[in-house]
Amino acid sequence: MVLFQTSLCGFMLGWHVHEKAVLVPVLLSGVLALSYQDRRYGRMFYYLSCIGHASLLPLFPPLTADALTAFMLIQVHVVGAWVLLEGEGLVGGRREGGWVEGAYLVGVEAMLWMVAVGHPLVGAERFPFGARLLSSVYCGVGMVGVWLWSFRLLVVEGEGEEEGEEEEEEEEGEGRGLTGRRRGDMRLRKSD
Repeated sequence: MVLFQTSLCGFMLGWHVHEKAVLVPVLLSGVLALSYQDRRYGRMFYYLSCIGHASLLPLFPPLTADALTAFMLIQVHVVGAWVLLEGEGLVGGRREGGWVEGAYLVGVEAMLWMVAVGHPLVGAERFPFGARLLSSVYCGVGMVGVWLWSFRLLVVEGEGEEEGEEEEEEEEGEGRGLTGRRRGDMRLRKSD
């Protein structure tokens, strides 16, 4: 988790942030989700990978074969990642984020359609950098959300796990003296 958080902080606070640089935190969040097999990390990987891949679309020239291929591959990733992660039990079920996460993903889909199809057909002459501006701002908001979410997982929920482990250790050690024997158990073993 710390390596992922460091790479995400490096991306977010970097002097020169480029869309391709988000791929390192995406890869590390995938490793994190698969190694811990935890639904929270699976959801974080899913949202971060959707945002990261969507932010790459404006790098392609509009309405070319490369741009449309990238658009279709992003669509396949969004659906395929959900199906595969849901099969592993890493996404799906009860949604902790509620309607905000769902609304943001619908917005990512709308932004992808606007960048790939709408803007080149309607507003490319009047606003030549409109698609890049739209995707940068929208994906930037999502990245800040994932960044804050990962801090919550690292700091707030990490402390709760440590407290739970300490309580379990205290319960296991309860009733035992320094020798590891139960208090009140004064029977001697043959080796004593």
